Formats: sequence, structure tokens, C-alpha cells
Amino acid sequence: MSDYLHIPYLPLRDVVLFPNTTIDIIVGRERSVKSIFESQRDNRPIIVSLQTDPETELPQFEEIYVVGVLATIIKVIKSGTGTYRVTLEGHYRMLIEDLYDFGYLNVNARQFKHHDSGSILTDAQRGELLISLQNLLTIIPNANNDQLITQLESIDSDEVLLNTVSAKLDVDVSQKQELLSIETIQEQYEMILDLLKNTVDSLLLDQKIKHKIFSQIEKNQKDYFIHEQIRALQKELSDEYQESKDFTDLEQQIIDSKMSVEASDKARKELARLKTFSASSPEASVVKTYLHHLIQLPWQLRSKLSNDLNKAKRILDSEHYALVELKTRVLEYLAVQKRTNKTAGSILCFVGPPGVGKTSLARSIALATNREFIKFSVGGVRDESEIRGHRRTYIGSMPGRIIQNLIKVKVKNPVILIDEIDKMGSDFRGDPASALLEVLDPEQNSQFVDHYTEVSFDLSEVLFITTANTLDMPKPLLDRLEIIHLYGYSDHEKFHIANNHLIPKQQKLHGIQANELELHQEVIYEIIQFYTRESGVRQLERSIAKISRKHVFEHQNDVSLRDELKDKIKKTLLKSDVKKYLGVRKYRYQFDKPNSIIGQVTGLAWTEFGGDILHIEATTIFGRGGTRYTGSLGNVMKESIDTALTIIKRHIHDFDKTIPLHYFNEHDFHVHVPEGAIPKDGPSAGLGMTVALFSAVLNIPVYSDVAMTGEVTLRGSILPIGGLREKLLAAQRAKIKKVLIPAENAHQLEDIPDDIKSGLDIIPLQWFEDSFIHLFNTEGKKIKILTNKAADYRNENSTFSNLHTSQ
Repeated sequence: MSDYLHIPYLPLRDVVLFPNTTIDIIVGRERSVKSIFESQRDNRPIIVSLQTDPETELPQFEEIYVVGVLATIIKVIKSGTGTYRVTLEGHYRMLIEDLYDFGYLNVNARQFKHHDSGSILTDAQRGELLISLQNLLTIIPNANNDQLITQLESIDSDEVLLNTVSAKLDVDVSQKQELLSIETIQEQYEMILDLLKNTVDSLLLDQKIKHKIFSQIEKNQKDYFIHEQIRALQKELSDEYQESKDFTDLEQQIIDSKMSVEASDKARKELARLKTFSASSPEASVVKTYLHHLIQLPWQLRSKLSNDLNKAKRILDSEHYALVELKTRVLEYLAVQKRTNKTAGSILCFVGPPGVGKTSLARSIALATNREFIKFSVGGVRDESEIRGHRRTYIGSMPGRIIQNLIKVKVKNPVILIDEIDKMGSDFRGDPASALLEVLDPEQNSQFVDHYTEVSFDLSEVLFITTANTLDMPKPLLDRLEIIHLYGYSDHEKFHIANNHLIPKQQKLHGIQANELELHQEVIYEIIQFYTRESGVRQLERSIAKISRKHVFEHQNDVSLRDELKDKIKKTLLKSDVKKYLGVRKYRYQFDKPNSIIGQVTGLAWTEFGGDILHIEATTIFGRGGTRYTGSLGNVMKESIDTALTIIKRHIHDFDKTIPLHYFNEHDFHVHVPEGAIPKDGPSAGLGMTVALFSAVLNIPVYSDVAMTGEVTLRGSILPIGGLREKLLAAQRAKIKKVLIPAENAHQLEDIPDDIKSGLDIIPLQWFEDSFIHLFNTEGKKIKILTNKAADYRNENSTFSNLHTSQ
């Protein structure tokens, strides 16, 4: 065989590979792994040899044995720990002459042959070798011994026979390396024979010593075993008695739980299975856990509900200000319950911006109806098993959240609050929203089946309450819910909530006496208007908490007061003191802008956090008729701008005939909505977009204290919008004087509290041109022509107007 140059090399720590044999090794060192990959990449052989010190991580030439074996890689399997299991097959002995490091290890090597490779063993020598090996195998019984002897007898080559026996020897690796390094077949044969005889003698001596020791301790050991058997029998009898008692207790608990017939049959079948298992069996533990869950369910346990309407009204009024619609709905529910004497549950959904009190309202309802209260959030939940549980085939399976919480409160008619129902997701683990369809359906939930319990449980007596910020949820789920809107609070409502609830609560939490600190009325309004911008009252409560903390700190560190006087001096916080406690104002309550601006209008927007003001800016520049949209606008808003441009191009000459026909081909139009970092979308900005572009094209300013909302069609009619109450509340906060709304929303004004409408001149509009007289400065001659043209245009389109109304 010719010499090899630069063959990949693999050092072995504690094993020797012989030619004509295979071994499995674990490879984890970086250079060793690279050597394996390098060999596989070019389909080349690899050389392996034993290193002198198994602890060496990167052996040098002088730290390896120079006699190794040329091998091929049969198989490489990667393990989870980052190591590789490699199967090697040896072919020839090699003499390593040089070692190189190329990021992986390489060697120069040449074949190392026996000097007497032409000689052969005599039949007597082969027979003696096999007999010695058979003597060894007799001492070490193994089912494969006969097969091994037969395999060795069939080997013709003496060299292959010696290598195979050498690999099978249970001797030190240094002795195996010596066998590999022997230069003649005869010497290798003699060393193998000596090792076999020494091993047999050593094993026979060990057996003789052990037999003598066992003989000496046989009597004591026998006595010990007998005593251990007696103790084991006694324990077995005790365990059987305890196990029998446990089975009896479980059977009685099944009866006492008064579970349904279906559940009782299931429980008895599982109990019968349990009796067939060993106490230490894992399956026994699973069945016991399942039975305990079934038994602990409140099959017949209920809270005694309160039907006292006056008490319920007092509780709701004491804990919550305003919210008349919701309180009325709860009292109606109690009235029906009192008359029918039925405790059927309902499915309510509180929809509103954060901080308006959806969760606390659910707690108050539970208190008013004398029900237990359970709350869990499904925001971000993507796993269906959170609702319906895991099947018992899974390790660590458990019931869903509904069953778990019913076991926790121990009654079957609690209030269950499912929070953030609009923020559920779905993925490969299932769709929890679909799993809730059965739970939240009064016609189906009397037969609710959890995957874990596998029997139906009646949820019809549960009062389910869900909360959401928006109605963005699957339609089938939305159809099962009774929607109750909780709107944002006006400044007047926030003042009463702070005065009656938040201030006493925070003073109690901070240890402030009732007569110790007083917040003037102007202080509360200052915080509401200039330090918070929200629909709810969370920021307001945090501000009051901050004032309370600072007061306690200053009060405790006021060395000018004696300790006995500190709790007797009342401090009144004035408007001028707010800056000291809360810092500079964070928000503008009123938008200070010039009386009228060309191309800028004030729109009204609705978000899941409440209403807000939307400033829309439009301008024209010389160009080629292009349109630009900026301000993180969504597709619906962009379409509203395109619609507005079409209306303007079609009707501009009805208002101003001086504008040339080629104007729109020579100008670009740019619409921008400030606060570009906030995404914006929705059709209700259509009227604002149309007016802003008309103002820019006609070069006429728009009043800045007039706000508007409405979707505009190509024909110019204004369609109704949602979130009217929140938008009017935002307009009131911004000190808007006049609000333009769609005519079809006018009937909703009856349900909006007067304190929100006060100070606002609300104008219902049916056509976009009706807004001009309320928006444009009428002092100039040009605007008079414009308003006249608008009236003429409206009269000319009266036929279409009537048609639209009739539709």
C-alpha cells in the first residue's frame, strides 16, 4: 500500500482500534469533530491512535502513540449534547511520522506491516488460542459465547484472528496498544496467549476468595434475609390494609359529591381500574389525581344568591359613579331572578377603553348578587387546552381554567370574569376563541365537556362576564355576548370619582388620616386636565398616589413639628402646589391655534383608549397631479383622500369658476396627519380630508375651533360613524366650540349625558357642502360666492338627495 500524505487524524482517549474490527466512540473535541467532517467531505480515510494522556485536550506529536490504524467512517450521529457518535472500521496498521494542525489534525503516515506477515500459525497454536479463550468465556457466562467461538473458528487469516481476539480482550488500553505495536505475528500470538492465561488465573482466584468469604458470612446473611422477608411481609399486609381503606374512602367520596350519573359511572370505572394497579405504579397516581378532580368539582354546591334590589343598588352606587346603563342591566337581571326563582347565568361583555372600571364592576356585581368571584385573563392565550384542558394521555395533563377555578371556589354559580377576550390568538396548538364558543353559549354550556374530565359539567348557572377594549373578535363569539359599552368619563365624572373613591382609597393605603390632607376642587381639575390624558382614571389615581407619597415623606421629615402635633395639623393642597408634587404640566388641555388656517381642519378620532383630536393638514404645490400621504395613514384613510380629490375635481367649478381646468394636472396634493409615529386608519376622517383639500385648493382658511367627523361618499353624502360619545368627549376636553356630525348619528345624542354635550354646538350634516358655512370665514367676497354656489349645488342635487334619503 502506498504512503499517505496529510490524512485527517483522530486521537483516542481510552480505546484502541484494531484492523478488521469496528468500534463506536463519542467525539466532542473541536479539532476531532473537524477531522471527522474533513474525512467525510472528501470521502477519505482517517487515521486513529491512542494518546498517551487521556486528559490532554490538544495532544502534540510526542503525546500520541505513533502506531495507529487506518480506518473509514461508517456512520456519524449527532447527539443532543453537541457531541457525535462515530462508528469506525479499521483496515491497516499505520506508522505516524508527522502531526500537523490545520484547524483539524493531519498526519503523514505509512503502512506498518508485520515482519513475518508471510508466516502462519500452526493448527496446534490456533487450537491452544481458542481453548484458552473458551476457558475464559466459561468463567464469564454469556449467551453469545458459542457464537463468538464459531465466528473465530471460521476466520482463515491468522492476522485477522489475532486482531479480533485482541479487540475482545478485557485488559488495560496500554496492553492493547502494546499488542497493536508488536512487529511479528508470533510475538502477538504469544502475548495474547499470556494475557488470556493470566486473566483466567486472576478470575479463578477471585472466585475462590469470594466463595471463602461467602461461606464465612453465610449464616449471618441467611438470618438477615429471613428477617428482611418477615418485615417485607408485615409491610405488605399493612399496605394492603391501607390501600383497601383508601379505596373505601374514594368510593364514599364519589357518593358524597353527588355528581351526575354520567360522572359517577366514569368515576367507578376508574376506581375499578385503580384497584388492579400496584400502589407504586405511575398509572395509579394518574387515576387517583383524576378521581380527586372529579370529586372536588362542585356538582351540587351553590352560593345562596341575593335578590335584594335595594342592597344591590346601594353596593353598585357606593363603588361606582355614573355607569347608569350597566347598573340598570344588573338590577334587571336580579329582578328577573327574583320573580322566576331561577339562577340561570348570563353572558355579559363590558367593552370600553382601559381604566374605566370593567374589572372592578365585575367584582361589584359578584358582591351585589352574593356570588363567588373568579378572574382569569385570556390576553395572549394561544392554546385551546387553557380553556378545555389537556387529554389524560399527556404527561402532566390537567383540567382547563374553567374547571380549575370552579374547583377552587367550590360552588357552581360564581361570577367568572374572562379578561381581555379581544386579545386571544391562535396557532398550531388550537384556537381558544373557538373553544370559548361552547362555554359562552347559554344553550350549550349546560353540557360542557372538559378534555381532562371527559364528562359533562353544567355551566349554565355561572354568570360569565368578559371584558374587551374593542369588538375586534370572531363573529360567532361576538354573537354570543351581550355587549355593554363602558364609555370614557367626562371631567365632571372624573372629579366625582376622584373625590368619592380614589382619594379616600389612596389616603387609606398611605396611612393618611381623613382630616390630615385635603385636595381642593381646583387641584383635582388641574390634575385631570393637565396631568392626565385618558378615558379612564388610572393615571388620575397614580397622580393622587404620588401626591400622597410625597405628603407622607414631607410630613415625617418636618422637624419643625413635634410628634404629638403632626397628626393634628390639616394641610390643604391648592392649585399652585400641584407643580411641586407632580412637576410641570404634561398635556395641553386646550389647543391654542390661530382662529383660522388654510388647509388645516380639526377631526375627531376614536381609538381603543378613547376619543382624541385629529389634526388634518393639506396643501398644494406645483407638480404633475400626484398625491402624497404622510402620518402613518392606513389604506382606508388613503382611500378617503382619493375620494375627496375626486369630489373636488368634479365639483370645484360649482364653487369657483376661476380655477383653470389644468389646475389638477399642474399641482401635487399632500395630506399629512401629525404624530406620524402613531398609526391611523378609519373612514370617519373622510369629511375632514375633503374640507382640508377644498380649503387648500380654494385658498380659504378654516376655523380651528370647529371639529368634524363623518365618512363621505363619491356623491358627497355623509355616512354615520361610530364612537360618537368618545369623540364628543375629546372635543369637550380640547375646548372645541362646534362639532359637525353625520345627520344619521343625531338620534344618538339623546343617550349622551348633558355634561358631555354642554358647551358644544353640535350640527348634524347630510351633505359635505353643508359644512362650508360653519367652517370658512364669511367676511371675504369669495366665501360669499362659495356659500351661494354651495346652496345652488344642493338645490340642483335635490333629486339625488331625496333618492339617497329614501334608500
